[in-house]
Amino acid sequence: MFIPWYWLVIIGVAILGYVCHIKRYCAAYRQDRDALLAGLQKVSQSKKGKEGKAAGQPPAAAEKDA
Repeated sequence: MFIPWYWLVIIGVAILGYVCHIKRYCAAYRQDRDALLAGLQKVSQSKKGKEGKAAGQPPAAAEKDA
């Protein structure tokens, strides 16, 4: 039985699309994504605070920015 190559590509794209859809909308993946984003924001805020202190701002001004 011969299966044309384009059918295999279509099936592969459909499976990949389904997995991406599940990752985006499934609750467990959404919670993981939200936790990663919160951690990333926390790290970026701490870096901004360190940059403000390194730039010569007084500590009170650096705390107001954070």
